[in-house]
Amino acid sequence: MASPVKTFLTANDFTGKTIVPFCTHGGGGASSTYTDMQKLTPGAKVTEGYTSYENSAKDSEITEWINKLKL
Repeated sequence: MASPVKTFLTANDFTGKTIVPFCTHGGGGASSTYTDMQKLTPGAKVTEGYTSYENSAKDSEITEWINKLKL
């Protein structure tokens, strides 16, 4: 997780909020990013994330992911 994102998550109170994460990467994948987000934001709900390698994201995949979240 990028340091600015980590700082933002720890500096704010997300209690009762829903966090919908997505990750773009150049080869390392999401790794533990989404579980780390949950640990850094106690009281928040972190949904299933979307991960895309470089510019490989497809509109249809993103739409499917968003619909699956049922927000």
